[in-house]
Amino acid sequence: MDKTTEPISLDPQEAKTIKPRAVGCIVKRNRHGFLALRLFWNGMRSWEGTGRPDTPENRKLLEAAALIISAEIKNKTFDYIKHFPKGNKAHLFRPVEQLSPDHVTVETYYKGWIKKQEGRHRAHRVKDYEAIPRHVLKARIGQQAFGKISLGFLNVSHLQTLQNKLKAKGLKARSVNGFIHSCLRAMLRDARIDGLIQVNLFDRDFFKALPTTDTKPSIDPYKPEERETILEAFRTKKPHYYKFVFFHFWQGPRPSESTALRREDIDLRYATARIHRSLVQGHEGAQRR
Repeated sequence: MDKTTEPISLDPQEAKTIKPRAVGCIVKRNRHGFLALRLFWNGMRSWEGTGRPDTPENRKLLEAAALIISAEIKNKTFDYIKHFPKGNKAHLFRPVEQLSPDHVTVETYYKGWIKKQEGRHRAHRVKDYEAIPRHVLKARIGQQAFGKISLGFLNVSHLQTLQNKLKAKGLKARSVNGFIHSCLRAMLRDARIDGLIQVNLFDRDFFKALPTTDTKPSIDPYKPEERETILEAFRTKKPHYYKFVFFHFWQGPRPSESTALRREDIDLRYATARIHRSLVQGHEGAQRR
């Protein structure tokens, strides 16, 4: 495999979920009834949709393709782009465009980067990223907006100034950390992968998140009498929600988790519910461990 297709290391948290010996390609069926290829190679994993319904003919065809891919992975001749030119991880293997980092601004990179996120992340996460133009790109750093700074000139002092500016606007520390240490960090990490940034701008020895001292230190739970008052109100005035609210009071799941429950997740005999997915803004996904 040449330098343009050499795989890039994953985030440590993602790498922990991959078994070191799990390599190859297998055919799987997704929740919509379509076949997909599940890949494990070089410490990486990928789920590649095919758009083909699960029929004996399609399964036979894809199983043959999976055998070929598995053999290439075993022989270390697997070329991801050759098999999946528009795959979920294609951005990791395409040659970096011949653009000087000095000519690519933060705003320019964002416009191309955000278009790639829809298929890579859940809908609510993409919505978080879309807050970058409003809170980050327009912030004034000296005589120019943060978005107009060239990636090649971006340094830790710019991030520190940005963080102080957002804090001075009255934003809560949790919000500032979300915009900078979550959303912006994800974008600049990809810019570093693309070769447009050479250093880790989020090194904790030089740049740290704001302490969340402006948030409530603890949860304020309902008192027993308050709980009973709420339940009685739902039972008499909105009975169709009563069981939903009752379940949350006594079992404690997140609303996104309980709304994703299906009949097969409930065991009435043992009075248990299996929580293994969530539903956020109409998008259903597996729970991350």
